[in-house]
This record gives sequence, C-alpha cells and structure tokens, in this order.
Amino acid sequence: MKRIILLFLLIITLLFSTSCEFLFSNMIVGVEIGSFPSNIVYYVGESNTLDLVDGTVLVHTKGKTYGPGDNEGSYFREHPMSKVTGNFSIVSDIDFSVPGVYEVHVIWYGGVERFPVQVIER
Repeated sequence: MKRIILLFLLIITLLFSTSCEFLFSNMIVGVEIGSFPSNIVYYVGESNTLDLVDGTVLVHTKGKTYGPGDNEGSYFREHPMSKVTGNFSIVSDIDFSVPGVYEVHVIWYGGVERFPVQVIER
C-alpha cells in the first residue's frame, strides 16, 4: 500500500512539475513596439480610423517564443498590430477632426507601451 501511495504521489508531482514548466516557459514577461505603423500623421477630416499597417508588437516570453510559428531559438515573437491577439490590445482616443498629438496605447497585462500619432491641417 505504501508503494502505491508513493507511486501515486510521484506521478502527481511529475505531472504538476511538467505542466508548470510548460506554463512558465511560455509566460509573457514583456511587450514592446517592434515597428511603428507606416502612417502616424493624419490630415484633419481625411480619415476617421487609425491605420496600423506595418506596425508590430514584440511579445517577450520567459522560455520560448509565443504564438503560431514558434522559433525555439528566440525569446520574442513579432505580432502585427493590425491583428490584435489576446496578448495585447491597442487603445487610442484620437479625434481626427481636431489637430493635435495623440497617444496610442499598446496595453498588455503587465504594462503599457505608447507611441504618438499626429493630426494636422492641410
């Protein structure tokens, strides 16, 4: 009976430590802006949406890359801003009818990264 209990505890410990290793190896430890969108200057009244084309976000993980197409030799994965995943979100309060400099926020569970966008008159 002692052997069965010991074997059971050993199996549970092994399963728990293996699943924890997997969870912690994929843990996100940082997000940063990889590249800015190609359009960060807008003209008053000519647009009403933020264009995130060519913008990327780098998601840093503890042990390996995160997301589809993982590369075991790297610790970050580049995601297009235009395809927001569950790892981060993009928030802005840009008023395209009023000239000014606005901030776009890349928000993830551990913090916020920002980049400016300008609305100018023609």
